[in-house]
Amino acid sequence: VEMGMSLCPVDANNTSTTAYDDEINKSSKEVMSPSPLIGVICVSPTHQKEGIGTKLLNKCEEVARDIWKEEFICVDVEPNNTPALSLFEMGGYVESLDGEGGVLKRNTTILRRRRAEIKPHYLLRKRIRDDDDGCDPNDR
Repeated sequence: VEMGMSLCPVDANNTSTTAYDDEINKSSKEVMSPSPLIGVICVSPTHQKEGIGTKLLNKCEEVARDIWKEEFICVDVEPNNTPALSLFEMGGYVESLDGEGGVLKRNTTILRRRRAEIKPHYLLRKRIRDDDDGCDPNDR
């Protein structure tokens, strides 16, 4: 697992991450703000579909929520990485939308076999803290 803080777009008018916010997101005033970002979650192909990825994801959320006291967590995912997209969607992550209502993509530099490549990634986001009481929104 690789996780840290990165500048991620944050909507100054809307902090919700539900699919019902499409119209609001289209007219949003996004600003860049440091947010927890999961960069990499790797599970050996021989151990996939055993819940390991979900446990790693939950631990990242726990650190961001309980130790860093953050409200949201983000993840960059390659658009063609369907297993990762599936894991994050099942975990409650939603696509960040650009100004026209499309999925927000940003270029991310990755290292593969010691060579740097710049590739577009989807930016997904999840609320991990409820503002009202500081509790995990998944505990309700």
